Amino acid sequence: MNPLENLMLAIEWGPVLISTLIAFIIGWAWYSQILFVRPWMNGLPKPPVWQAPMWMPMLAQLGATLFLAIIVNMSYQDGHVGHSVLVALTIMGFIKANGMYSGKNKMAISIEVLYILVMVLVMIGVNVLL
Repeated sequence: MNPLENLMLAIEWGPVLISTLIAFIIGWAWYSQILFVRPWMNGLPKPPVWQAPMWMPMLAQLGATLFLAIIVNMSYQDGHVGHSVLVALTIMGFIKANGMYSGKNKMAISIEVLYILVMVLVMIGVNVLL
């Protein structure tokens, strides 16, 4: 078996797919009128001008969420949940730096960073429960 086949067989797809779906739905609520869209948009340096149809960033978000769920699942299976925490902190650091570079205010950056934390906690929780 090649390394990709080994990787695909090592993934527990139930927790991965369920946590991806839950995290994606939380993201929909997170950046909607239900929760934080107004303070987030007010924290952007100008009203966003989308350069692509909305489905494109949503598809990118879904893909990244799936990859994060795979990382969390594999680290959980290996007994190294701390690796998931390090990955989350790394992503959060990049988001914070990018937000500062792009002129977002602290509220917008906090909303984006905390969403990553919530996603990882949900993903860990799903793996523990399943």
